Amino acid sequence: QGSSGIMVMPRADALRVAIKTYETDGINIGHRYYDFPYPEGFDISKFFNLKFVDDGEKVEIYLNNEKVSTITMSDPGTYDEELVFEEENYTYFKTAIIHDAEGNEMLKVENSRLNPESSQLAIGIRNKAVNIDNLAFTYEFEPTPTPDPTPTPSPTEEVKETEKPAATTALKSDDSGNSNLGIIIGIIAAGVVVCAAIIVLAVRATKKNQ
Repeated sequence: QGSSGIMVMPRADALRVAIKTYETDGINIGHRYYDFPYPEGFDISKFFNLKFVDDGEKVEIYLNNEKVSTITMSDPGTYDEELVFEEENYTYFKTAIIHDAEGNEMLKVENSRLNPESSQLAIGIRNKAVNIDNLAFTYEFEPTPTPDPTPTPSPTEEVKETEKPAATTALKSDDSGNSNLGIIIGIIAAGVVVCAAIIVLAVRATKKNQ
């Protein structure tokens, strides 16, 4: 099951959502969970769809395109004692809250082990017969736009005494435009890159192994 992460386990009568935890005994790993009952008429022996949407601070879990739970993660930090076989202390989200579809808090974990620096997808099966199909993994990016470079004004040409010094007015107009553009560029550059990972699974468990 790994030393950190979120587990989703389809059980006979409920969808279990579990959070890996830091414990002070043994190998420092445990987990806490909350069971969400299946909707009326749900049949685990038939194919069903699981979807996970992760934006780095919260994870949304969907069953057959209906939201089941949202997990919010916060309080990044390290634990003083770590696994003996780990070369360095990893950063974890120490607080995780499991919400239901309406946003109600169902379980708060204040010793969670959720690594914000890397992620892996794993599927584990023990003493069960299941069929897995149509596994899809998608990224959605909103990169910070790169502003167009401000053109460098060309040197002002000398004008004859009989010509009007129109260059002065033009330069004032250009300076005003560049000032406004600078404000717009500054706002755009302040945008944060958003990366959302979407994982979709289609799963079916056989009745004889429920």
